[in-house]
Amino acid sequence: MRLLLIIFAIYFISRSQAGPETGNKCPPREHWVSPHHRRAYTRGDGTVVKATDVKGHCRKNSGDFHVWNLKLRNGKQAQLSEFLGRPSEIVNFKDLPDSKETGTSWKYEENGLGRLTIFFDEGAEIASSWIWHVYDGDPEQNIKTAMSRYAPASWEPETDKWINPHNHPNECYFKEKKNGVSIEYNRTRKEVFSIARWDPSRKLASDKDEKRPVFCIENSCSPAYSAEEFFKGSSVSKYCELPK
Repeated sequence: MRLLLIIFAIYFISRSQAGPETGNKCPPREHWVSPHHRRAYTRGDGTVVKATDVKGHCRKNSGDFHVWNLKLRNGKQAQLSEFLGRPSEIVNFKDLPDSKETGTSWKYEENGLGRLTIFFDEGAEIASSWIWHVYDGDPEQNIKTAMSRYAPASWEPETDKWINPHNHPNECYFKEKKNGVSIEYNRTRKEVFSIARWDPSRKLASDKDEKRPVFCIENSCSPAYSAEEFFKGSSVSKYCELPK
């Protein structure tokens, strides 16, 4: 009998610490926070938060995208860990085969799907950019709702820099460069796929010498068009025109 009680105790402890990968999925509109050690840090208002071991648990999503957006703005690693919990995956770009990139990314999943990726420059504590993946049912699937999160704003439509000659571009990127915002919009499905933010004061590396990629379909290969070549004599704004 005692052995049986021990077995049941071990089972329930393991279940309480399990994440989505072991079948303990969170309800809709909640995300899993993995067990982790939270380091001590000081909040912006001067409040000291002590170090502690955080147990695995489901946490309700904090309102809508607008709330996440405010939390992520100028977020330091310690504060992001407190708000978001332990990342599902941390990638050091130096560890990737043939990578010339530096820095790290924190990837967060929600019910087994990628929700958020945060990027840090090498040695930096503050995020340089992040990408929010929009789910089916999110208010931000509607392009006008997504844009309203940053009103007032002046949006400039763009497509991919290099365009596959075998297919017309399906994604348009509405960018608000003054504040560093990009909304990825699918023309066919008429819905937003992702929202990205970056530091507009940050100087980006030049890509003017980037080699033109080649796209193949079956046995036919052709070099990509640049966006300027593809839209010569036409308008990107007209191509990416939104439904009224």
